[in-house]
Amino acid sequence: MSEVKIKLLYRGFNELRKSAEVVDECKRHAENALVNLGEGYEIEPRSTSQRSGYAIRTNSYESMLDNEKNNSLAKAVLGG
Repeated sequence: MSEVKIKLLYRGFNELRKSAEVVDECKRHAENALVNLGEGYEIEPRSTSQRSGYAIRTNSYESMLDNEKNNSLAKAVLGG
């Protein structure tokens, strides 16, 4: 048996994770989750040197309590 060696090109992964297609797909998922959450939640773009995407967060005390009690953010994102 021969050994197979795989070398990962991290620069390529980083370019992929910052590509417009991936960012658009992240935004689509965030917006879908936001529809399920209702008022008191918002999305915001996030970007680092390695990846880009969107975060969903509470923007009111009531939504913070709702998320704490019902785990609303995780359920909306995971479809539960």
